[in-house]
Amino acid sequence: MKLAEVMKGVVVKEWQGGREAEISGLAYDSKQVGRGSLFCTWKGRKSDGHAFISDAVQRGAVAVVAEKKIPEAIVPRIRVESGRRALGRMAANFYGHPSQEVRVIGLTGTNGKTSTALLLQTLFQAGGLQCGYLGTVGNDVGKGRQPARQTTPEALDLQALLAEMRENGCRAATMEVSSHALEQGRTEGVNFAGAIFTNLGRDHLDYHGTMEAYESAKGKLFEGLTEGAFAVIPQEDPSGVRMVARCRPGVRVMTYGVERGDVFTKNLKMGMGGSSFTLCTTEGEVAATLPWLGRFNVSNALAAAAAAMQSGWSAERVAAGLGRAPAVPGRMEKVAHAGDISVLVDYAHTADAVAASLRTLKPLTQGSLWVVFGAGGDRDAGKRSGMAAEAAKWADRVVLTSDNPRSEDPKKIMQEMAVGLPRGTAVQMVENRAEAIRMAVGSASAGDVVLVAGKGHEEFQEVAGEKIPFSDRREVERALAERGRK
Repeated sequence: MKLAEVMKGVVVKEWQGGREAEISGLAYDSKQVGRGSLFCTWKGRKSDGHAFISDAVQRGAVAVVAEKKIPEAIVPRIRVESGRRALGRMAANFYGHPSQEVRVIGLTGTNGKTSTALLLQTLFQAGGLQCGYLGTVGNDVGKGRQPARQTTPEALDLQALLAEMRENGCRAATMEVSSHALEQGRTEGVNFAGAIFTNLGRDHLDYHGTMEAYESAKGKLFEGLTEGAFAVIPQEDPSGVRMVARCRPGVRVMTYGVERGDVFTKNLKMGMGGSSFTLCTTEGEVAATLPWLGRFNVSNALAAAAAAMQSGWSAERVAAGLGRAPAVPGRMEKVAHAGDISVLVDYAHTADAVAASLRTLKPLTQGSLWVVFGAGGDRDAGKRSGMAAEAAKWADRVVLTSDNPRSEDPKKIMQEMAVGLPRGTAVQMVENRAEAIRMAVGSASAGDVVLVAGKGHEEFQEVAGEKIPFSDRREVERALAERGRK
């Protein structure tokens, strides 16, 4: 492809050199540059990619796109306002705009993205529409899920994955869209057929600074929808009203909520085996079941239901699909063979999510409700005490432990969490996460419920710059086996 074709639609501040260079590939990492590559770079928070321009040219780059004025070089150089946003447009051009053929549904919100995205994928596929998935628990381009490095890939990788989906016969894709990705412009060049908003709670303020900035970042997904696209937005979340206002005229808005919205429920009954309810829609009412635990998961299911209906599915077909909702790794995941106690692993890592999970389990617990959790290091420290306060409000026994401490001292993180605990809280602080899980599972009495929260599906623990293999589920299984031998 000619350089001018790759740059079509990109806002250029300065262009030096020819436009006819033949481009054989794109790269944003100089180590990935090959002969004929177009190298695109930007200034990041931790490093400045402009320092690698010479390396990229030596490796075979035939043109460079950057944010700063580029010193004299033997290749064409193009200056843009945002390298990341430019890369999105360039990648879409290079891969032939795959999102025009793959119907992409973007999902954003603090909690619930993964469950909702995987359920919507299931609903689409049950209806005969091959559907891919991009998100926290892996990427599925039509051949099964593979591990993913981040929730929303960089723009170049994202377009390449969508192109793979197209080649593999996918005609739809559900995609988790993080606030970081929206703020950085990683989704530039993606034509979203629809978008879902799950909720808004405190998270990622280490990056965004304020709740207003965090909400504004998520709102970019809805501001970017074009006429004919749809938006599915919760009516029971105060920020949902503001998201509706961000949608342009011509965007089809459908609201949802457990008790009110265009899609809602009646006769909701919840138990340890899931939920049953009457699914109420603009088409009518139909009986439905959901194998997931909790009111918040009912809300997630309604969001998926609304999106499926906006895509042409009938209420009856949607209700049938809800009953076959897939088990989502690390999301209120019940560990088998728990014997006389119940143990669940959940990804809850915000105050709202911890409260929602414990509030679900409290009425289902015959004995004591335990929670084992920590807070991530090098992230928003302001949410730590709030997480502990919510845990103390709902759980009978609180065990504070290490999560992903990263470069921070785990003891310091636990102490900052403990500030939120009311006096008299039954709390234990066990720094080693595996030991904390063993202690809680081993000490629980018949009828107790133990929630291990924070890491969910993750297969590692980040400690002092290292990723150490670690799985909450495996540690729970080991603890249960040890309990069974006593």
